[in-house]
Amino acid sequence: HAPPPPAPAPALRTPVARQADPVAESSAADFAREGELSFRQRDYKSAVRAWRHAILDDPQNGTIVLMLAQALFQAGEYDEAAGAVQGGIMMMPKDKWGVVVTNYKDLYSDTQNYVDQLKSLEKAVKDKPKEPALRFLVGYHYLYLGYPAEAVREFKAAEEVAKNDKALKELMELAEEEAKKKTDKPDTLPPAEAPKKPDAQ
Repeated sequence: HAPPPPAPAPALRTPVARQADPVAESSAADFAREGELSFRQRDYKSAVRAWRHAILDDPQNGTIVLMLAQALFQAGEYDEAAGAVQGGIMMMPKDKWGVVVTNYKDLYSDTQNYVDQLKSLEKAVKDKPKEPALRFLVGYHYLYLGYPAEAVREFKAAEEVAKNDKALKELMELAEEEAKKKTDKPDTLPPAEAPKKPDAQ
């Protein structure tokens, strides 16, 4: 092994608060790739592990946080998935909030896995209609799959319990705008099945 290069003299160091660490960045990229590979092989727990490592190395990378949210969703860890969505979108510009869900066909080797897991989430919502994290998560998926009216309904149900949630408020405004745009188009059903209104009001 070659000896490590000498550290630069203090005067040569760039005086910035947060220097980009090329080693950490390349390590984050490696873990991100590893996570994608595991995800495509349906090993969601390994994907979660790899993406958590990537985030440690690159904590401001909102896209990886949203990838982690998707792996947690697939692993059935809905509360954590909802938390990761909230964290991820707060790091990103609005037009990138749905980057993972809108591109799900690139991420999954078989999109049926996504449809099936969405059905499981819908069932969880039906079983626990007062859980804001579940409502938030299913609303987020509906919004970026192109069903803003259903998303608004879920966000409103979540808001009854979680009044001051910034991410929820912003997503709801976005969903309402999208739903207005779609009012002149006929209703279509979400990919899993038509979401049923919860029994508990």
